[in-house]
Amino acid sequence: MIRIQKKSSKFGLALSGGGFRAAFFHIGVLAKMADLGLLRHVEVISTVSGGSIIGSLYYLHLKKLLQEKLDCDIKDEDYQEIVKKIEVDFLQAIQKNLRARTFLNPLKNLRMSLPNYSRSDHIGELYDKYLYQKVLDPNNNSPIKMKCLKIKPYGEEKSFHPKKHNKNRKAKVPILLINATVLNNGHNWRFSATGMGETNTCKSNNEFYKNFQLKKVNSYEEINNKHKNFELGWAVAASACVPGIFAPLAISNLYHEGVRVQLVDGGVYDNQGIDGLLDEECTHFLISDASKQMEDEKEPEIQLNNVIKRSNSILANHVREQQLSRIFKDYADNTILLHLKKGIKRREISYYEKNPKFKNKTKDCETELPSEVYGVNTEVQILLSRIRTDLDSFSDVEAFSLMYDGYKMVEFELNKKSIRDFVINTTLRKKSYNFFKVEEWMSPSTIDSYYKSILETSSQRLFRTMKLNSFFKIVTMLMFISLCVIFVSAFESIFTEWANDYITKGNLLLIILFTITLLVLRKRLYDSLNQNPVVRFLLSFIPAIFISVAGLICVGIYLITFDRLFIYLGSLKCLNKMQKKRRLANKQLS
Repeated sequence: MIRIQKKSSKFGLALSGGGFRAAFFHIGVLAKMADLGLLRHVEVISTVSGGSIIGSLYYLHLKKLLQEKLDCDIKDEDYQEIVKKIEVDFLQAIQKNLRARTFLNPLKNLRMSLPNYSRSDHIGELYDKYLYQKVLDPNNNSPIKMKCLKIKPYGEEKSFHPKKHNKNRKAKVPILLINATVLNNGHNWRFSATGMGETNTCKSNNEFYKNFQLKKVNSYEEINNKHKNFELGWAVAASACVPGIFAPLAISNLYHEGVRVQLVDGGVYDNQGIDGLLDEECTHFLISDASKQMEDEKEPEIQLNNVIKRSNSILANHVREQQLSRIFKDYADNTILLHLKKGIKRREISYYEKNPKFKNKTKDCETELPSEVYGVNTEVQILLSRIRTDLDSFSDVEAFSLMYDGYKMVEFELNKKSIRDFVINTTLRKKSYNFFKVEEWMSPSTIDSYYKSILETSSQRLFRTMKLNSFFKIVTMLMFISLCVIFVSAFESIFTEWANDYITKGNLLLIILFTITLLVLRKRLYDSLNQNPVVRFLLSFIPAIFISVAGLICVGIYLITFDRLFIYLGSLKCLNKMQKKRRLANKQLS
């Protein structure tokens, strides 16, 4: 059976932010799209944060394919092979714990004392080293440049441009848009193969947009030598620069008037990447949204830091709802939305009434069909929605579960939308991906206890190894106690001297007053000291030395111990082993 889509249609794919959690979910989405023959129709890929990490990797593999084969020779099986390779290579790279590795290089840590280099720059270099550098050429040891992302398909003219010439191709050449946010003025910043800079959104809203506008760079050749070779790893790092975890990525000496562009996570502005698809005039949309959605709280904590954190979550949630409402208002029939809370019921909680019959009455609101309809247990779906949005190591079970979830969700949702019209190869055989191995753990009505504990632990950023295994928890506690005893024993005389020291009330009062004064005047003192370039350098260089030494020792120990243990405890091998143990124990009891 052959279906033909409308000539005027333009298919866009949005890959949301959400750290490596989102990246793994997107791999599952790409896998199902490959199995359906959909990937050849994608003309725009708009990515944010974790979506940028995986989207750029997929784009490089696609560039290689399109530049090596004639349009008529490209098969849907080629796209399946790309995703199959990405599935393996990406997991191997992520299990090296790229975020922790940013602390391992002492020279890089010292360089971070300079204003134009940060941990974001360093992780961008690691992205390039472990993910992008070898895709186009296995012998390449140089960073991939943004301007080198242009795709000149095999057999096409040098003047080929996707916007003009895609209509004549069966295998479309997509435009990659990597989204970040400008900390200077709050605008959207977008990297592409042709240029970089702010989008034109604010130009049409001059009545209420009053922040300055940074002129867009339409070609990398227009700017100075330093930035004309802007690297893909840096662009991805800027897009995935989570505020509070990574310092902003700086672009220095690009603009006049002393403006140093500071870029943060694209999710601050648009975490779904929808604007990019609309700007490129797409008509059909697949939005893969694995962002962190706000959780309910029965009694929110009211301490200042918790209120600020909760308020930021509310704001982000509101922006997400507005973005999605906008696209569904105009393109409801042509849009597929995938997200990690799909199939989870929303509840209406009743108030207390005078009539005791209605007391504590709670009901489930009408919603879409439960996740069981596409083969995922609802409790598993809830646990997947709570997995951390981080850039650390992910275990096999975490990664495969997210991939499988994305895969099955596309399969179910596609049956309801007109995007199904793009599926023209109905005889394409399904590829056997590694993540299919978790199917038996995700679909049963009763979840395996150890599998459940892995997913529950996945929501935690710290001490996951100890939570997965009580033996390691006891060993770690004993090690910590032993270190404390050794430390106290080594400095016993100093502690004794401090304990016997006599402090008068007057001295104590002076110390308190001096501390309060420093706290009150800290910003003024810092600003005045910061005027001196030597003092400014020392204020940043001294902490950098400490971080370099501490990072090398502490992170190095962590990577070869707890990180390796966590990956083992979350492996399919360990999961199967635990299942066999339980079956054997149950057999002996019966």
